[in-house]
Amino acid sequence: MSNIVLKRWKRTEGVVNESYTHSDGHHDQSTQLSEVTLTGHLGREAQSPIEMTKSAGEAASNGGDDSHLPNTLTEDNRNEGEAGGGVSPCCNWSWMVVLGATLLMCCILSAFRCMGMAEVVEVTVAWGEVDPTFVLLRCRQLLTNIISSCFGIIFSPFLLQLHTSSTTITIIYSVLQFMWNSSGLFVGPLVEEFNWRKVAMVSSFLSSCSFILSAFATSPWQLLLSFSILGGFCYGLMTSLSYLIIPHYFTRWRGVANACVVAGIGIGQMIGPILVEFLQKEYGYVGGTLLMGAVLFHACIGASLLRPIQNQTITNTSVQLVEPESRTSGVVTAEKKWTTVAIRIFLCVCRNIVTNFSVLKSRRAVIIAIGGLLTFNSWLNFIALIPFAVQAAGHPLQAASTCVIVSAVCNLVTCLAVSMLSDWSKFSMKGACMTSTAVIAASTFAFSVVTDIWWQKIIMGMWGCGVGSYMGIYGLTIAYYMGVHSLDATLGVTQLLIGLGFITIGPIIGVIRDASDSYTFSIWVLAGLAACSFILWIFMPNTTQHSHTTPLSPIT
Repeated sequence: MSNIVLKRWKRTEGVVNESYTHSDGHHDQSTQLSEVTLTGHLGREAQSPIEMTKSAGEAASNGGDDSHLPNTLTEDNRNEGEAGGGVSPCCNWSWMVVLGATLLMCCILSAFRCMGMAEVVEVTVAWGEVDPTFVLLRCRQLLTNIISSCFGIIFSPFLLQLHTSSTTITIIYSVLQFMWNSSGLFVGPLVEEFNWRKVAMVSSFLSSCSFILSAFATSPWQLLLSFSILGGFCYGLMTSLSYLIIPHYFTRWRGVANACVVAGIGIGQMIGPILVEFLQKEYGYVGGTLLMGAVLFHACIGASLLRPIQNQTITNTSVQLVEPESRTSGVVTAEKKWTTVAIRIFLCVCRNIVTNFSVLKSRRAVIIAIGGLLTFNSWLNFIALIPFAVQAAGHPLQAASTCVIVSAVCNLVTCLAVSMLSDWSKFSMKGACMTSTAVIAASTFAFSVVTDIWWQKIIMGMWGCGVGSYMGIYGLTIAYYMGVHSLDATLGVTQLLIGLGFITIGPIIGVIRDASDSYTFSIWVLAGLAACSFILWIFMPNTTQHSHTTPLSPIT
């Protein structure tokens, strides 16, 4: 059978029909796309071929059988696809999509990679003895490659000036992280109803607005609404969307494209603290926060690149003249229609969110989701304990800062390397995940049993390599085992579990530390979480089922 796939576009009477037919005349149901009514979804644009219909209800009807889950990143896909150059049918625009996703990650993380050692020093000086559980929650994601917050350089002076209690600050920060993670559950349904560019554009605009509103906040509770709830939800949409979009646009070169996005994370991480500190010193809290909102607004440029150019042929166009006396009634009818459409879209999004949970009937999805929950919360809490564990061992705070920097550098380098290696036909996703979780567990445990600062730095470098390896193929692993059509559902459920773990496991670790009066036991528990993730990955199937083995490529 020929690998060439014919693409048909037809627009008649406001409806776009899109399907794929093999050259031998066989119609492939697995690649049939939905009909999109242009006039029924708030004027939404025609979806691209990559925005395939996700039938979670059909997935649920298959029970726990994983055979219905297609895999679009098999070895056959890596070795074939020369017709499209290893990219999607929109190959001429796919690398522009990578540029847009990279710019999104760079902007969002340059605004939020602001938490550093200075915060711990400043809070300690201002309040004296601080509850370790509170500082644990405030210091997560210290110079790491995933979720972070602006409490450090931007909001610490504001909160200290208002004499905000540690409980209130903990609530603000925990709500931010929960909203950030749980918003991943909404990305797939929103993209399905609209498209990548619209969702990214609105999220970028609202993210910028959250900073601007936070600049004029006069109380911690206003900051909770503007930054934690509004901002946290939009920030999570942007980051999840950047991870989701790459597997949809690429088949053969997914690893390289994903590495480009990871590079955006590293760039944002490096320039963010420097930029924020400079703006805060030069323009104060209000001016600096407003300017950071303006910087974040540039993410709209990246969002504008997240839609490929479509070659559409309009076969039926007509112009209908409206009589003057019927214009008034037409306006009333249009208003009712818009209201009806808005309600219908809202209900459709809610329905899709609920049906996304049916993906957990798959054993692969359960392993990925629970493994992500354990791994993320293990290293998020561990990196938060580092400053206190190092100082408890008798070393200065500068030594703790060096340990974190070493882990961040190793994290970024390994993340880029592993992401690009994933394009190799002999690369094993299961082996990489098992190795990374094993390294995280072993290095976390080893850190608690050594006291020499040089050995601690070496161990932190190994730990950074483990985290970087896991994050480098985080989204690619889901696409490999679940297929692109279940990618958004699996990632959304995983992110929700991570958010729930953040507000439950974190305080438990703080309680263990207070009860034992030692960081050693807390670190052992975190090492155990990563070890449990390693055990889960042992039960991941070695082979994957797929419905088609060749990427979709148009005839030019």
